[in-house]
Amino acid sequence: WDTEHYRSFTKHGVGFVLDAGATKTLRRIRFTTDTPGFHAQIRGGDSAGGPFPTYLSPMKTIEGSTTIALQPKPVRYVLVWITQLPPANDHADVNEVKAFG
Repeated sequence: WDTEHYRSFTKHGVGFVLDAGATKTLRRIRFTTDTPGFHAQIRGGDSAGGPFPTYLSPMKTIEGSTTIALQPKPVRYVLVWITQLPPANDHADVNEVKAFG
């Protein structure tokens, strides 16, 4: 998954939704990217269309391979919310995401 290319990033954020298949308590999530340095937060909810009121992690900087510990709260859908693009880059790529219970 990748963001659009931006000349300036003036949005509050962009993101994508993952479906856990059923309500689960996830403990961590691991990202692999070829555009390190973007900032992301993980949120959860009960509907693919939102809202995503459950904050599962604080804002983190995503490097080449980053594992984020999550708050152990049951959710079905996980929002990966990107709020800042990598330095000197006009987009962010997420090459792989793995969630662990």
